Amino acid sequence: GPESEWDSVGELRGLAQLAQSGANVLEIGSHIGFYTIFLAQCVGPQGRICGLEASPKHTLVTQAQVGLNKLCERVTILNAAASDQAKRLYFQREHIDMARPPEGIQVQGIRGDDLLESFGPFDVLKVDVEGYEEVALRGCRAILTRKPRLALEIHLDVLPHYDSSVSTLFDLIDIGNYHGTMMVRPDWHTL
Repeated sequence: GPESEWDSVGELRGLAQLAQSGANVLEIGSHIGFYTIFLAQCVGPQGRICGLEASPKHTLVTQAQVGLNKLCERVTILNAAASDQAKRLYFQREHIDMARPPEGIQVQGIRGDDLLESFGPFDVLKVDVEGYEEVALRGCRAILTRKPRLALEIHLDVLPHYDSSVSTLFDLIDIGNYHGTMMVRPDWHTL
């Protein structure tokens, strides 16, 4: 919707509070770029966005969005999957697949920490990876030591597929050192 309506949606309002003017953001899971463009508007001309997207198709759409919105100077989108190891992974139907599915797409895995030299340090870490959160965050240990502001979408139903749980995820990010808000869907307006 129009920019004037954005503030009425809790998720966007929460992201705007995290990604303030001049912030440097690592967005893990850019999908088709809606939040990427929104975050770029939040951080303004002095801020930077580095986005990772595993789907080649979604990466192209996001890169096109960045170009059409004239944000190429401050937004970089990489076709890669955040992981705890820099190795080839398989992507299928919005998910990283631990086995090699016959119709899966190969994608390069990359550790978020490996992006620090070129794109960091990061003030904000946004993660939306459909249950793969813990594996992605294990590759961000150095980033997490700086206690960035976090926007973390947790897919409770998919975590067990990756041998993960909320408690191990919270241990990894050291949840006790964070203060935050939570949105529980389908209530899109309340934080």
